[in-house]
Amino acid sequence: MYLSSEERRTAGREVTELLQQKDILLREMQHRFANSLQIIAGILILNARNAQSEETRRHLEDAHHRVLSVATVQRQIHTSGRGEPIELGPYLSRLCNSLSASMVYDSRLTSLKVEADAGTMSPDAER
Repeated sequence: MYLSSEERRTAGREVTELLQQKDILLREMQHRFANSLQIIAGILILNARNAQSEETRRHLEDAHHRVLSVATVQRQIHTSGRGEPIELGPYLSRLCNSLSASMVYDSRLTSLKVEADAGTMSPDAER
């Protein structure tokens, strides 16, 4: 199949437009996901404040911290830009601090120290 130069240019423009639409939809999806996490976290903390039982309050606060941990990871990946490398040391430190806060009711009982060499990783890297 042979395409004329005009047909190739038209096809190239269509591909570019489709890629731009894909990027817009991806950003919108990430934004909605982040908003949903914030809404869930807000509902959990409101319910925790109104809980009569201390045990129920503690469980709701723990769930709140876990949702915030997921939001932290999502925000770090999202703010790294499109395919731009993520600095591993700061990323791992924030991730571990967030996870530690979400997993232990009394954060004074846990101490984490992240030791990481300088390095980066692409958010699009194969797992």
